[in-house]
Amino acid sequence: MQKMKTTIGYALILSCAYACQSTEASKKASIEAHINGLIDSVVYISGLHDEPAKSDTVPVKDGKFSWSGTVTDPRKVFIGTSGQYMEFFMENAPVKIEGTVDSFYYSKVTGSASQDEYMGFEESVKDITDGQWPLFQQLHVAKDDKVKAALEARIDSFRMAKRARIKTYVLQHPASPVSVALLADMAVMGEFA
Repeated sequence: MQKMKTTIGYALILSCAYACQSTEASKKASIEAHINGLIDSVVYISGLHDEPAKSDTVPVKDGKFSWSGTVTDPRKVFIGTSGQYMEFFMENAPVKIEGTVDSFYYSKVTGSASQDEYMGFEESVKDITDGQWPLFQQLHVAKDDKVKAALEARIDSFRMAKRARIKTYVLQHPASPVSVALLADMAVMGEFA
């Protein structure tokens, strides 16, 4: 009987140790990336730490790189190469990134719930983005000042429409890391109020 109690006790201890270990493992953040055509020997990942200026230098081999650690909260992270960068939302979860170097900014990110939320937000403003983008291209080549002024006015109306949608989104999702990032972007690009 004593031997059976001891065996059950060991089994319980092992089960608890495994459960604690599994819980801790699930709280790890990781990035596994494969970027076709990436020939840089390193990438720089910033935004992972609470010190904004701190970045991690991560080695690249055959277009692949990986990072693991923890983040204190879901946040926007930036990965830079020698000539490009991309941004995405990261949390303590295993994240996979797939893409090509010629469209690095648009690499596919999976495994991050906050990135999925951000992509949902981007889809909700796609009509604005799609309407605004050709205007920027036209403005770039416009020579006439009246044409430029008219294009700038139309671009500004799209900008105001997007700002209104951002405000609505933030009010509807006050605890979202996406809302925090949208507010931070607005504070840099315009008036915080």
